Amino acid sequence: MKKIVFAVLITIIFSCKNEEKKAQENIQDGVTQEDDTKNIQDSKPKDLTKLLYESFEEGKEINKTLGGLYSMTKASVIIDPDSDDNIYISFLLGREIIEEEFKDYELQLNVFPYAEEVSLLREDTKKKDRDYDSWYFKPKIASVNGVSFLYKKLDTPISDFRQIYVHLYDVNTKKIIQESIVIKNLELQ
Repeated sequence: MKKIVFAVLITIIFSCKNEEKKAQENIQDGVTQEDDTKNIQDSKPKDLTKLLYESFEEGKEINKTLGGLYSMTKASVIIDPDSDDNIYISFLLGREIIEEEFKDYELQLNVFPYAEEVSLLREDTKKKDRDYDSWYFKPKIASVNGVSFLYKKLDTPISDFRQIYVHLYDVNTKKIIQESIVIKNLELQ
């Protein structure tokens, strides 16, 4: 009987030492189980530029030239990481550009939602009895891995588009340059 009690005590002591040793190793590594959970909860959303760039992996292939000047290879739509009521639309260019190069241009978008989202068009659009929203803007430009992309935050709950017309507008001549790009079936990534 003494042998059994002694064996049980030895087993308990060694298992306690192993647990203590593991805890000590985790402390030396700067990680505890509690810390791991905290790190997961405190992790911040990815940088917007990185999110937009990554969205091109599943983006819509377009491979067209905007205004005869800028090769657009892909388009993408993502939900705004800070607000479910907004989206970001972005266009991957075929090369890197700088903001100075785009200073004389703006984009105009005419976005046509699918029938089930027509009711989500802006009020000013509904008053004009149109089936599309329009935006005129100076796009933001970002570059990653030697290529640039244009992007814009759109204040709309519409996330899937039956069709989008992309126009390059020259602010000096006040005219749309060459043919517009038409993108069909651009949907949320």
